[in-house]
Amino acid sequence: MEKYQGAAFDMDGVLVDTARFHFKAWEKILMEHFGVVHTSEVDEKTKGIGRVECMRLILREYGISLPEEQVYEIAQEKNRYYVHLLKTELDAGCILPGIGKMLQQMVEKKIPMALASSSYNAPLIVEKLALPFTHIVNPADVVNGKPAPDIYVQAARLLNLEPQCCVGVEDAASGVEAVVASGMYCVGIGDGDILKKAHRVISGTEKLGTVLWELLDR
Repeated sequence: MEKYQGAAFDMDGVLVDTARFHFKAWEKILMEHFGVVHTSEVDEKTKGIGRVECMRLILREYGISLPEEQVYEIAQEKNRYYVHLLKTELDAGCILPGIGKMLQQMVEKKIPMALASSSYNAPLIVEKLALPFTHIVNPADVVNGKPAPDIYVQAARLLNLEPQCCVGVEDAASGVEAVVASGMYCVGIGDGDILKKAHRVISGTEKLGTVLWELLDR
């Protein structure tokens, strides 16, 4: 089996369960502005993409038309409420099963790792939960968000590695597409039918450490 030298992780749904906060924020915004009841089916489609792109997707799904400036304004309003939820409700219990131990072992084994999240709020979450990341991709530093490969190419650059030398970990179809397009080996967490483009799919985060130790050169 080929061995890899570093790893890049998506955050939401891979390391931390922030999905509940995203859902709660969209639910509030959609009801207040449009009287729309947000559904889990539509919410699933927003995984892995930036907030403005999420807003556009959600409006399409619910058949709502808005001027572009309002799309941006409402997306920003949603983000302010989401950040409020992070500051008031996010705690260590939101770290997904097995992730704390896995990250500790990554540090102990001195395996280079980066956070490759589409979220501008990633540094807030890393700081509040004391996650051991010094390399965080700033979405503002890339031209295109997921499913384009830019975020994962930048993550490899931060690690001073070629993408082909890295493993990328994702839980969303758009993220899997980004990892594969970058040239990284992709581990998907979740439904194999949704994440079928990943090189390997596992059902839950508690299995991630075992898979990474098989793949990484340490």
